[in-house]
Amino acid sequence: MNQEKVGALIKKLRTDNNLTQKELAEKLNVTFQAVSKWENGKSVPDIAQLHEISKLFNVDITEILDGEIKPKSKKKVPLIIAGIILIFIIIGGILIINKKGNFSFKKITTSDSDYSITGSLAYDSKGKIYIYITDITTKSDDDTKYKNLKVSLYENYNGTNTKIKDCEQEGHNTTIKEHLKNVKFNIDDYKSSCSDLTKSNFYLEVSATNEEDKTIYYKINLELEDICPVE
Repeated sequence: MNQEKVGALIKKLRTDNNLTQKELAEKLNVTFQAVSKWENGKSVPDIAQLHEISKLFNVDITEILDGEIKPKSKKKVPLIIAGIILIFIIIGGILIINKKGNFSFKKITTSDSDYSITGSLAYDSKGKIYIYITDITTKSDDDTKYKNLKVSLYENYNGTNTKIKDCEQEGHNTTIKEHLKNVKFNIDDYKSSCSDLTKSNFYLEVSATNEEDKTIYYKINLELEDICPVE
C-alpha cells in the first residue's frame, strides 16, 4: 500500500463530492485533523473508518487500499456478446456474488497495558494481506537516550517466528517513547505461512542500544479483533 496514494484518493473522493475536510470528518465521526493527516499521507484510516468511507462514496475497500479506482469500461458491447456475458454471470453468480466481501478485516490492538497501538489488517481468500500499524505510544517513563532503536514486526505460527519488517533509527539519541511516535508499518501483500490467521500470533519487538552498546528488548503482543466486512 502506498500511503500517499491512499490519501490522494480520499481527497479526490471528498472534493468530487463537494465536501470540506470538516464535513467529511463529521460524517465519519473523526476530527478534521485526522482527515488532513490521511490526505497528506501522514496516516491511514483504520479498518472501521475505511468501512465508512467505502459506504459513503460507494467504492470498494480494495480500491481505497490500492489508492486508485479502477476505470469502468466505456466500450459498447454488441447485444449478442452482452447476452453471452449475462449468461455466464448468471451461471457464475454464486461464485461472484460475494466478490466485495472477499476481504476480511481485523483491527490490530494490544493487551499490554503499557502500550497503545492503532492498526488494521485486511486479507483475502487468496492470501493477500495488508498490514498497517501507526500511532504506537507507551506509558513508560524510561527517559534513557538510546543511540540505536529498532522495532520489528513478527508473526509466530506453530512455534516459528517470522520477521515481517523492521523500522530502525540509527545515529539519533532519543528515548523509546519518542522513537515509537515515528514508527509506522505499511505492508503490502504479506504472505503468511498460515492460511488461518486466527492461529497466528503477531507481536512487535523493540530493541534499544545505549551508549555502552548494551541492548535491551521489549515485546509488545498484538491482538486481532474482528470487524464486520463491507456488505
